[in-house]
Amino acid sequence: GRPQGTGPRGGAATPEMVTASSAGEELTQALKQFVVRFPIDEKACFLLCNADPSVQIKVVQEFRPHRQNDSDYSALVTTFTKKTAEAVGIPLPHLPGFGGGVFGSADSAVAVSLPEGGAPKDFDLA
Repeated sequence: GRPQGTGPRGGAATPEMVTASSAGEELTQALKQFVVRFPIDEKACFLLCNADPSVQIKVVQEFRPHRQNDSDYSALVTTFTKKTAEAVGIPLPHLPGFGGGVFGSADSAVAVSLPEGGAPKDFDLA
């Protein structure tokens, strides 16, 4: 495998992966800077970028990890985003590959059977 401490395991998210926030250009730029400052994997980036703008703002403004200069903040950002969404009362969208629903654990995951050939043709992660 890869040596420890070389960045997010699931592939590092880049500022180009940050999708435009529905709150506008200013928040989109803040999210891009956040991803540069706190390296996260693609899943954590996808979760944050698809959260409600009020959740995004709180995460960008209030996320303060204990350890600075870490090479991977994915787990911390994912947990913080979920807790923030819960506190604000706005559920996160269901994301593929995130276990049993928005706040579910892997233990409560519901098996979903896909048709032969994988995801539906109109399914788009972009």
